[in-house]
Amino acid sequence: MPRWLFAAVATLVVGMASPALAQDPHVGTWKENLAKSKSTPAPTTPAPKSVTWKYEVADGNGLKLTIDTVGADGKLTTTTPYTAHVDGKDYPYLGSTAVDAIMLKRVDASSWE
Repeated sequence: MPRWLFAAVATLVVGMASPALAQDPHVGTWKENLAKSKSTPAPTTPAPKSVTWKYEVADGNGLKLTIDTVGADGKLTTTTPYTAHVDGKDYPYLGSTAVDAIMLKRVDASSWE
């Protein structure tokens, strides 16, 4: 088999084997635009200096969210609320007193709930 054909087939096989989430538009690092963000009801604490959301592929068909917040006092806090599979089942949601589980379900190629 010619080297170029082997490379093409290997690339195709690896691409097919990689999880669908790897190409999900949500996966990546997102910096929140606090100037355009609104909170209802209005927060009772000072607004943070910055918030960064990082979505990563986890365990093949899973999604991990890590939130880095720099508070008004300049101190960094990091929370990892969840790692969950996109399979419609409940998974523990850490770091919240209001939420105890999260469920992720694929809606279409570019969105999930």
